[in-house]
Amino acid sequence: MYQFYQVLAKLAQKLTRSLKTAVISDSGKIKVLEEAISEKDFQNEVQFKDIATFNVKLQPAGEELIAFAESPLEYGRLVSKIVDLALVHLSGDYFKYSIFSPYIMERGEGYFDEALRKRIGIEDGRRYYRGVRVFDGIPHLIIDREIELRSWKNLLNELKVLALWWGTIKNKKIDFYDPPKEFINFVNWIFLNRRANVKAYSARPVYISEITWDYRADSKILEGNISPCDYHQQVQGIIIEDKMQPLVKWQMTTPEGAKKDLFHVPELLVVGHTFKDISMRVSKSQISQVFDILHPHCGDQLRRILEVNRKIDHILKTRFRSIYPSKLEFSVLPKVVNNNVTSSSVAIKFGNKETNIEPPFGINFYRKYSKTATFFKPIPETIKLLAVCEEKHLPFIENLKKELEVRNNSAVSISHLLEIDLETISPSFDLLVTVTDDGETIQKCKEIIINQFGIAHQNVTPKNAKEESIPQLVMQIALKLGGYPWVLKNPEKVMVLSIYSYRNPFTSLKWYLFNLMKPEGEIIFQSKPFGDELKFLTEIKSRIKDIDKLVVLSSFINQQFQEFLLENTGDLIPEIIFIQINQRDQLRLFSTFRPVIKSQRRRRPSTIFPIEAYEEVPEGSILRVAEDEYYLVTTASTKVGTYHRGCPNPIKLKILRSKGIFNIEKILRYILSLSLVSGTSGHETKLPAPLYYMKKYAGYVNEYGLPTNEKIFKTLFYV
Repeated sequence: MYQFYQVLAKLAQKLTRSLKTAVISDSGKIKVLEEAISEKDFQNEVQFKDIATFNVKLQPAGEELIAFAESPLEYGRLVSKIVDLALVHLSGDYFKYSIFSPYIMERGEGYFDEALRKRIGIEDGRRYYRGVRVFDGIPHLIIDREIELRSWKNLLNELKVLALWWGTIKNKKIDFYDPPKEFINFVNWIFLNRRANVKAYSARPVYISEITWDYRADSKILEGNISPCDYHQQVQGIIIEDKMQPLVKWQMTTPEGAKKDLFHVPELLVVGHTFKDISMRVSKSQISQVFDILHPHCGDQLRRILEVNRKIDHILKTRFRSIYPSKLEFSVLPKVVNNNVTSSSVAIKFGNKETNIEPPFGINFYRKYSKTATFFKPIPETIKLLAVCEEKHLPFIENLKKELEVRNNSAVSISHLLEIDLETISPSFDLLVTVTDDGETIQKCKEIIINQFGIAHQNVTPKNAKEESIPQLVMQIALKLGGYPWVLKNPEKVMVLSIYSYRNPFTSLKWYLFNLMKPEGEIIFQSKPFGDELKFLTEIKSRIKDIDKLVVLSSFINQQFQEFLLENTGDLIPEIIFIQINQRDQLRLFSTFRPVIKSQRRRRPSTIFPIEAYEEVPEGSILRVAEDEYYLVTTASTKVGTYHRGCPNPIKLKILRSKGIFNIEKILRYILSLSLVSGTSGHETKLPAPLYYMKKYAGYVNEYGLPTNEKIFKTLFYV
């Protein structure tokens, strides 16, 4: 199938040059724009160097003349194809892993120096998203830039670097081609279920189920009794250099639904990574350096995006004149959206204090609030705390206790152990605080202390067991003990039902969660996971039957859910609105400030000297792009000196349907304020609080299992 699309793509490029118009390969068909194909073009020869030559015969499907951009969807695909053409085919500086991917990768090495790449086996690269968004009824080209962390050179090279790194840690030399089982287990722990892109040719990504040394690249394990080396030489014309390398095992689902094991060679793959992956391999002294590289300041990010946009424009004007700009052209300047943007502040209240917070909100204002401010909903009056830590951390535990007492007007008693014995621990404790970075200990605490005993657990890593961490930790602990540090002061008079869908693509596991939240931000009910949709919806119906005005938030679109809730609650709920929230949209908003220096007043007009602009992400902004579509900027950049580092994307809201009277502007401001409420967990989040809590809940259940102790479900035990 991939070869079929590659042939079509080659043919489209060839016809584009000969016809002097745009030809695209779309959904398995060749489409010609604005010029008919003559009979002499029906028969074509397409050659792939060192692989094969294909004779292709076109068969017209209906009219040979196809109108230019017949629909918005086709227009979007056309623009995306033309951007791909400019960067990937007409420029040698970019490539794509797959023709189906919206991402274009920049060639060349990143900013990591060679010594760092050799030590960690990971390199930094740049990738660009291209797509189309409709803004006020007009299609707009979207270009977004991201830092991509990936295997240095390829996955095989990364595995070899990992072997050296692991051998250094264990103080013993490793034979990469005959490694100990401990190293094989370590590698599979890192790469299990990771997405691997094919770097050598266009193909869909694979998901790693195992890296195995039982078979090698020259092992004859494929259909036809051939090896992966033979396959890639025959089909792709690629000669595998390391024939003794291990193989990546991945699974494909057959049309009958069965799982089939397949194999790939690491030499042709690259795996994406996160900052968390890097932090495990980078020394503490280099963490800040790496962070600066991965979080460029907003001004640089914006300029890089505009540079690529201008490059696309220049390439198309000089090498694709038949279609650009005569038939299609886009602006090289960013869209000014001031007229479509509003901003918002948030009013919150503690137990004995109220305050207004202006954007950028952040979460660090809790460091500045009054020492006498108490939490809105305090934890129980008496708390038995068990601390498991080294004696050097006891002063930290004592300060943590004092802050808990001050904020909640509670009495906290402390018991201390140097090591935890989960078999003899008393279930009479209310809170367990551990100071450790041992993953196995943390996992056992979750599975036993929380899931079985129903005791709240808070872990602190040794490096974070310090005074400045205490305000954030106290907020998290309050949520885990049933309290709330603060809530919204003047919320909309609505109840919020949030629906979350969890899907594990590797195990086919799928279930649903929902929670109910009071207007000011307190969760009053959270469900257990449901695998059966009808039972899930029936449970929702029983929980919302007495609500007058309801906002339904979901991270996905399910028409059946909407119909069920409307039909079965029509007489019970007079007013209801359904809103979908997408946190992974590639549109970016920048706020640009360009200061000027004016000369002193003279008889002549003042001279103005422009200075370099400073850009930041305008947190608290609401952007309207259509009557029912909005973007909310719920997080902010981090200011470092005069620059703002990190450029988070906004979340996208789509109003699906509604019944009753709703002030949309007020609803949008309310949802924006709910994202700040998530900060009670001590973390700045994109999502509104109820969806964020369910995302954390789903992740907890997936990693540690569902608690069996019923009392724990009355708290946000997973934050």
